Amino acid sequence: MNAHPEVMIDLGGPITRPQSDAKLERYAAAFDQYGFGRWAIENLMGEFLGYAGIMPSRPDHPLGLHMEIGWRLVRHAWGNGYANRSSGSCAK
Repeated sequence: MNAHPEVMIDLGGPITRPQSDAKLERYAAAFDQYGFGRWAIENLMGEFLGYAGIMPSRPDHPLGLHMEIGWRLVRHAWGNGYANRSSGSCAK
């Protein structure tokens, strides 16, 4: 997902597997510290579709420390209502 050019177009472009793994480790550490974070989104068959959730920003963020709502979906999950702009829903 993080290596797909279209998925990552607004996020600085694709990232490498080590960069993606570091991102996952950061999500897990935030969950351990705060008790919330990004959660995996799966379809009814258990196929990974992406993630959504709340995370603290990085300490060096230009806006300062704050909570961010974020989501990312694999390309083939787009257009299925998982993160629909009109409803604001992150679940189908």
